[in-house]
This record gives sequence, C-alpha cells and structure tokens, in this order.
Amino acid sequence: MRNMINGLMFAGLALLALACSQPDPTPSPTSTTAPAPAALSTGHQLFVDKGCAACHGQSAEGSSFAPPLAGHSAAVVKRQIRAPLGIMPVFPPDKISNEEMEAITTFIDGLGGERQHMHSDAPTGPDELALHHWMALFSIEGGDQGEGAHHLGHIVDLTEGEHLAQMKKAIELLEGGDIHDGGHIVEGMLAGLEDVGLDDQGMHLTLALSSARVGEKDASLHHVEHF
Repeated sequence: MRNMINGLMFAGLALLALACSQPDPTPSPTSTTAPAPAALSTGHQLFVDKGCAACHGQSAEGSSFAPPLAGHSAAVVKRQIRAPLGIMPVFPPDKISNEEMEAITTFIDGLGGERQHMHSDAPTGPDELALHHWMALFSIEGGDQGEGAHHLGHIVDLTEGEHLAQMKKAIELLEGGDIHDGGHIVEGMLAGLEDVGLDDQGMHLTLALSSARVGEKDASLHHVEHF
C-alpha cells in the first residue's frame, strides 16, 4: 500500500514538474473589459471545432447530458477542459492548446447570464453533492470566491447536521477573506463523502494533479506539501 502511495506521489510530482516547465497561459480578460468581437468569434469557432458544442450545444446553451456554460468562471471552465469531472473527456494541450483554451474561455465569459447546473439525475454524472464540493474548490483555487460561495450555497441546501454547520463556517471564512482555512474545510468534508472514496492524502494528491494540469503551480505545490 505504501509503495502504491509513493508511486502516486512520484507520478504527481512528475506531472507537477512538467506543468511548471510550461509557459504560463495568457491571463483571461478581466470582467471589467468586454471581450473583443474577433476574440469571441475565434473562441466560438474553436468551441465548435474542438467538439465542445457536440455536448454543450452550438452556443453553449446546454443539452440533456451537458450543462449550459453561461455564468461559469474561466477557472472552472479550464479545470473541466484539463481535469474534468463526470463523463466529460480530458483535453490535454495537444488537443486544445493553452492559447485555444483562452479563446474558448473568452467566448464563454462573453455569454453572460446566470449560472446553471446539471442535477443528480444526469446520466452517469458525479453525485450532485460531491460535484458542488469539487466545483467550489476549483473556483476558490482559481480565485473566483463568488462562484465558490455559489456552490457552497448549493451544498448548504443539500446537507444537514455537522456537514451543514461546516459549510456555513466555510462560507463565513471565505467572506472574511480566510480562503486557506475555508478551502480546507471544503476539502475535508468532500473527503468524508462515501461516494468520493478519498482520504485526506488522496484528496490533496487529486487536487495537486488537477492544479498542475491547468498551470496553477502554487496551488499544486500547496497540495503536494499537505500530501
């Protein structure tokens, strides 16, 4: 068992080293600056050409088995491209380059509208409760505290007892600017979910790998240290 854990850690560190050797992706446009029409056009075309539209719809409006994408942050979209949850396939840089990923997220960012989510009756998708934990963590690590709190609000609606109390505490910490401790509460409660099947070490390794795949070096190293 220990050899398997060491092997996983070595694989994680190798992936982290590879990710850290790649150039940083171009920053996404800020929310205060509307994307240029040409960028939207390019991103929309890539969204179709790379196969995203086959599941999410031609204009990212969603389908019976994939959610609409309007209102979702660039951080979450990038995680789903590089380290997806559920039945979505992974798109490594040789399938969608960092530059192409930026164009696609620019297109999605320009859609506007309210966030919408798939629910637990989605075919073969992750449990709804676990999904909101993952999405909250991805948003928090990507710097979008608003979307993180949004997903925590969904968790509050789905839980009771100690889990509910811990989620409320996490929201208070995030609202108070304590992102580190708030995030750790979410990680701990996610690791405790029976359907997830991860202990604390497995949780940090999973998050380290996910962060490395989207080029979030500091977050990846943080989880490796906890591992």
